[in-house]
Amino acid sequence: MSNPVFLKRGITDPHIKVFNDRFYLYASHDSAPDQGDYTMESWGIYSSDNLEDWKHEHTIYPGDTYIGPYCDKCFAVDCAEFKGKYYLYFSEFIHSVGVLVSDTPVGPWTDPLGKPLVKAWQVPFHRVYDPAIYIEDGIPYLVFGHCKIFMARLKDNMIELAETPRHLDIRPSGQPGDDSQFEDKPFLHKHNGIYYLSQGGYYAMSENLYGPYQGKGSFFLEEKFPPSHRYAPGIARDRHGSFFQVEEQWYYACNDLSQTNEDFFRDFSILKIDYAENGELIPPTLDPKGIRVQLPVTL
Repeated sequence: MSNPVFLKRGITDPHIKVFNDRFYLYASHDSAPDQGDYTMESWGIYSSDNLEDWKHEHTIYPGDTYIGPYCDKCFAVDCAEFKGKYYLYFSEFIHSVGVLVSDTPVGPWTDPLGKPLVKAWQVPFHRVYDPAIYIEDGIPYLVFGHCKIFMARLKDNMIELAETPRHLDIRPSGQPGDDSQFEDKPFLHKHNGIYYLSQGGYYAMSENLYGPYQGKGSFFLEEKFPPSHRYAPGIARDRHGSFFQVEEQWYYACNDLSQTNEDFFRDFSILKIDYAENGELIPPTLDPKGIRVQLPVTL
């Protein structure tokens, strides 16, 4: 058991979900070290009952989708269960978001549209990637984007938009070093009536789903990380990840460059998340020994 979870294997952009008393990891894959750019040729699915021992369940290749047999920019992926089916949303570089469907969390998967769910020309700024799914009161929403973050309600079939994507108003925190306006990696979760829109190591808060969101800056502090797990140019760099909950406790799985020291060959770690009385995120502490949570939870 350790942080990072998979050491120097290029398993990155982690989205962890809990389905049927089991953890499922949906991740991108940096193909090899010493690359001069992102080289990501597939997506991986893994499962665990304790966040420590992981089983590889399935690999999805671009050829399994409308993209076709070759793409080396298989950017981030997310998955959601809705009305007994599983829907996996994936990125084709920065150009589009697609969707696959399955009867299980691990596949086999089919491409019900045979084309993108959202294409770049459908939004200003023309960058459509890094999807995340948020479901509230039985209504699913798709969040995506870079610099400008968009959200759209999905139809109940989960493979069509129910509205034109809306740009989310994220107001700057004003804090020195707040680079959230240049970030992608959006993820949305809710805690105690507050919506948290994160972009890697930065986040914003709102009492309304569609905002406006007030930026809070980074929720990472260097002193919360041991020297062995710090890296330049800053502890918040490329913290693409996802929040997930077990009972009353929240966690954040996110990219970790500390052991590879490479922008294009990344690991990921899991951190315990707590909230201050005013709702703000308390900067998490990274434990190099990792985090173990046994499912199912027994009382």
